[in-house]
Amino acid sequence: MSAGISTLAIVLLLDAALSFGFGLVSYLSPGSTYATIVDLSGVHEQSAMSSILGSLSIFYIVIGALCGLAAFMPSPHDVRVAAVMTLQHAWVGLKGVSDMHRPWIVGDPLPDLVIHSLFVVAYAMGITWRARRCGPS
Repeated sequence: MSAGISTLAIVLLLDAALSFGFGLVSYLSPGSTYATIVDLSGVHEQSAMSSILGSLSIFYIVIGALCGLAAFMPSPHDVRVAAVMTLQHAWVGLKGVSDMHRPWIVGDPLPDLVIHSLFVVAYAMGITWRARRCGPS
């Protein structure tokens, strides 16, 4: 991929699209989005939980924008953002495993675990290939 976009940039752009898209959809419709994951029965639109979910949605939008920008950053900056995102996906995946059997989980956490695991692998491969191409940073 010496001519054109790097593998790492592709991973960052894919993460950007998914994060930004999820954040936007969940911000516009938090109840129908988050209720497929956790039990939100009894949560009112003006509650603290609703506010927290709105903030989480904005967090995803910001993360998506950051990944999108990082895809066009020169090395080593793109690699550093990708390393943070690798840790973030690993953390969220491990948290998902630990929360898997909690009573407030209503959806199947397996798709989220697969997505986060695939991003960890994709980022690790992208960082490795980028380091081989550009040398140590």
